[in-house]
Amino acid sequence: MHIDCAEHARTHRGCRFYRTQLKVDRTPSSEPDLTGSRFSGNDHRAGRRGGRGADAAVHREDAYAKYFIGQSYLAPLVSDKEVNVSNVTFEAGCRDNWHIHHKACQILIAVGGRGYYQEWGKEPVELNPGDVVYVAPETKHWHGAAPDSDFAHIAIMNAVDGASNECLEPVEAEYDALR
Repeated sequence: MHIDCAEHARTHRGCRFYRTQLKVDRTPSSEPDLTGSRFSGNDHRAGRRGGRGADAAVHREDAYAKYFIGQSYLAPLVSDKEVNVSNVTFEAGCRDNWHIHHKACQILIAVGGRGYYQEWGKEPVELNPGDVVYVAPETKHWHGAAPDSDFAHIAIMNAVDGASNECLEPVEAEYDALR
């Protein structure tokens, strides 16, 4: 899969948030289990089939913990020379700092719980399962769980030579305003 950020941005003319037409059954029995032993930080398999990285374990996101408020978990799904795909789970109240992806775009697909996405200077957007966000390169933003709900999303980033992530200040006042 090749993600051409420039072509995507031209096609969507700056629109970055998409509400999909998926019908999601939100009855209690259909909610994903975002807690418990599967996300305890132990070496549990994420239950994926096929593709590179299919047997990657879910683990606590400790390497970047200083850039998060709260606890998150990372399950790398695909990592190759063209694209990186990960399942990221945030415990209730967890969010990452403001950050910028230099040279690379990011696509977030909400898959469980309730969370938020916000670009610098704009209002936060609530994310629910099935919602999709396109983050253009060089966009200062944050994402994470709602104060009262765990949240999980699939993060897709194109692999670009010279791409980097710049982690910035914590999200505090903006997040407190969500309560």
